[in-house]
Amino acid sequence: FYDTPILSHPPQRASNCSVASLLQSTTKTGKRGKTLQKHLKLDFKEMEAVEPTLELLSLSRLSNELGKHTFLNADVFPGPGSRD
Repeated sequence: FYDTPILSHPPQRASNCSVASLLQSTTKTGKRGKTLQKHLKLDFKEMEAVEPTLELLSLSRLSNELGKHTFLNADVFPGPGSRD
């Protein structure tokens, strides 16, 4: 089910935009030979999506070669006052 993590917001569970395509577009070189001067923030809503996304991040050029910062936010555990 989570072999290919996607970009969506609950209750959506389908998308034509994958994390891999986001990482690819974020690391593209522009017309003048420069990479985008952007960082990335990922907001997880399901625990099952975290591990495959972290694997893709570790293989990407985003932090390895380009030195970009990646911010992770994981709303995956019920907190105090949760209705779950």
